[in-house]
Amino acid sequence: MADIWRIDRRGRAISLVSLATYCGAAVGPIFGGLVSQNIGWPWTFWVVSIFDGVLLIVYTLVLRESYAPV
Repeated sequence: MADIWRIDRRGRAISLVSLATYCGAAVGPIFGGLVSQNIGWPWTFWVVSIFDGVLLIVYTLVLRESYAPV
C-alpha cells in the first residue's frame, strides 16, 4: 500500500483493505448459505467464480502498476 498511495491518503486505503477482509469473512458464509439453499450447492462455486472473474476484469482496468520501471 505504501508504494501506491500518498502519505495523506494511505491510512484510508489501509483501513478499507482491512474492512474488506472482515466484511468478506462475515458476509461470505451468509451469502454462501443463501445461494446453496435457494439455487443449489454446486452454484456456490459458480457464483464465486463469476464474481472473481468480474473482479479480475475491474482490477485490470482500474489498478495501476506500482513497480516504477514498468
